[in-house]
Parts: sequence; structure tokens; C-alpha cells
Amino acid sequence: MRLHDVGVDLCDIYDDARIENLVTQPPTPLTTCVNTPNGAAPRVAWTVRDPALVDTTARYDFSAMDTQVASVLAVGARIYLRLGESFNGPNDSGDVASWAAVAGNVYRHLIGGFAANAAATADPEYVEVHNEPDGMFWNGDDADFYALFGQSVDHVRAHAATAMHPVRIGGPGFTRNVLRGMATPGSLTQGFVGTVGPSRLGFYSAHYYGDCAVTTLPQLRDWLRTLRGQLALQGLADTPLHISEWNIGLGQACGDAIFDTPRLASFVASALVLMHEDAFAIEAAHYYAGTTVMSLFKVDDGNPAIDIRPGAWGFWGFHELAAGTRLASETCAQSQCGNFGDHPDAPAVLAARVAGGGLRLLVANDSASARSLAVQVRNIEAVTTARVRTAPSQATRRVETRVSGQTVAVTDAGAAAALAAVTETTLPVRREGERSLAFDLALAPYAVVVVDLM
Repeated sequence: MRLHDVGVDLCDIYDDARIENLVTQPPTPLTTCVNTPNGAAPRVAWTVRDPALVDTTARYDFSAMDTQVASVLAVGARIYLRLGESFNGPNDSGDVASWAAVAGNVYRHLIGGFAANAAATADPEYVEVHNEPDGMFWNGDDADFYALFGQSVDHVRAHAATAMHPVRIGGPGFTRNVLRGMATPGSLTQGFVGTVGPSRLGFYSAHYYGDCAVTTLPQLRDWLRTLRGQLALQGLADTPLHISEWNIGLGQACGDAIFDTPRLASFVASALVLMHEDAFAIEAAHYYAGTTVMSLFKVDDGNPAIDIRPGAWGFWGFHELAAGTRLASETCAQSQCGNFGDHPDAPAVLAARVAGGGLRLLVANDSASARSLAVQVRNIEAVTTARVRTAPSQATRRVETRVSGQTVAVTDAGAAAALAAVTETTLPVRREGERSLAFDLALAPYAVVVVDLM
């Protein structure tokens, strides 16, 4: 789980810094880390008062961070640590060296080496330095950002080496406009890799938000292909890519209604299939659901109710393959076969060998029209039927909840009722050779289907 927009911010954790609103002249002191100016992009400077104190544990308040980390660990999730600031937080500094040192100590705290809390200690799966520096999350000099990023990586790696802990670190979470930035001479984005150095990038991260209802999978495909090509030109051909935020679009641009439409299920499932293409070398991807209108589960503030939104069913389908071993598959259209990325207008298919040796397929139809898919499977024996499970097609489903203090949670009965909405049918399969079979799959508009060959 990526710790972003949940209060795990350096400004909130370290208490001996000067915070100033740089939009005003002269700069105005601020008492909080968040500033929302009227009519202007926020410019908030966060500068450590005394650099000699950055390694003093008394200057840190890790309570909010520990609460978030403990809650993630409690549900069995892994930590994706983002070292930076949240929306409308600090985006400039008069002392990037101290900022980087604080970032290193936040990592050191998480792994149990600095004001440790045993209940909130973990080796993060990944560490991402910063967030959208080409957006509003950095408003200082480019040179200062490069120094901040490089020194933050160096601090984290040094602490990891001292503690003999493994660490995978990279960043910086560029916006979707990373393609334009890479092609713009003199931009922060274009100069980033060459200045901080490829060796500091265990992975390169960027964000993808589509164009809401008119978003297409070919657009995502083209964006990924272009980005990989640009990274190769900067010496990162073999560097893993992280899409550390993605969604069909941003909530404020799309509005709330789109996230309750059936298409979200097929878009999510199809995008997950596309991001598994080997050519993109995507190591991690995070569906951004941090704001209410973009969430997978909608909570009604007026009563203790939780709605399962359509996007969640895309993840349901993907999760059914999560413990399996991916198998090679091809998509064919008009006698031309290739990866799904070569035919992104066709139904998306992801295949895996699951426990017990069975073959399981995730199939998604990201189209407003019904489709028929002819499926052929090679190197398979003793299969006579295909079990087909289809996610519910209605927009949003309310589930039974229980209230405990300030927490609203889905009951076991509510979860069971939601899963019971998945319909199940069987299809006959045809033998087409000694070790091959075929069957025809009818797909409703925006369908998400899981097929087991038994």
C-alpha cells in the first residue's frame, strides 16, 4: 500500500522547521504544513531551523505514521513508502540537505532503527522519493530538486546498508505529462536522469490518469510505449517502471458519476492485463483511490453504508489469478496475432496456471458492445468443460456493514452476499488435436469474466 495522502509527510513528522507561504511577498509564516491559496498555485517553503538537530529523535513525531503503518500491516499488506509531501504541502526549501536527512530518518524509523516502534516496523517493499515534481509538488529550482532527490536516495541506501536491510528505491512519480517533459529541452523532467544518475534509480515512477469517459486502452498503450522508449534513450532500458498512480481519470475532472458506471470494471481489468506486457517492464502499479470520488468502495457519510463500486470487480477478476503462474497468450485479429498491446481494442486476456495445475483466464470486454471471443488453448489435456464466472453488471452494490466505534466495516455476511452476485455457468470445450482445445465465449458489454478449465 502506497503511503500517500495519509499524513506520512516529512513536514508533519519533523517539528523544528520554518514553514512559509512564498505566494505572498514578503513570505508569510504558516502554522500548518498545508496551504491552499486563492487563485495561485501553492508555494510552501519548508526549511529546517537547525540542521544540527535532524538526527535528534525528540524533534520527530511518528505517531500518525505509526498508526498508518500498523493499520496496513494488520491487514497483511506491504508498505510502499513515499518520502515526500501531500497535496498543497511544502514544495520548496532553503535547505534541501536537511530535508533529505529527515527523509532518511523516516525510512530508518520504519525499519526499526530510529525511535523505533515495534508495532509499526517493516521493511518497505519499495521506497519512492517524492511525488509529481513536474506538477505542483515541487515549485523550487530544478537544481535543488535534483540535489534533494539524490541526497535522499543516498541517505536511505546508507541507512539500509548500516542496518543490513535490503532496499529498492527510485522515483520520482512524474505526472502523465512526463512524455512532454522528457521531450522539452531544459525541463526538470528531461534533466532528471542525467543529473541524479541512472545508478540512483532502482525504478522509475510516473502517473497515468486517462481522459475520463473517452479514455481508451490504445491511449494507455501508446503512453507506455513512448515512455519506455524515452527511458531507453536516457540509459534506463532495463530499469523497472512503476506506475505509482493510475486511474481512468482524475476525480475533479471526471466527476463522481463515472466511477459508478459498469465500464470501470472492464477498464480496470483490461488495464491490468495491458500493464503485464513484458515490453513495459512494469514492476508495480497502484490504482489511485485516495479521494472519495475515485474510490473502489464508497462510504456514505450520512449513514454506516459501504458500496462496492464497479472498479473493484476488475480487481476481483485479477485477484483470482494473483497466486498463479502467468502463461503466454496471444490476441489475434484478422489473422494477425500478437500481445494484447498489439490489439488493445480486442477483449483482454490474461492466463495463469493456478493451484492444482488448473488453467485460469481473466477476460475483459472494455466495449459498449457485446462480443464473441474464440478461445484456443494448446498443451492441455483432460479438460471437458469451462467454468465461467462473471462479475455483476450493475453499477454499484451496497453491502451489509457493522459499526465499531468510528469504524464502519463490511460484515462476513455482506462480503458473502457480494461474492454471491457473481454468476456461474459452464461451457463445453472442443478438442482440436491431441493437446489442444477450443471454446466460444460470449461477452456482454463491459464484462469481466474468470474462466477455469476443468
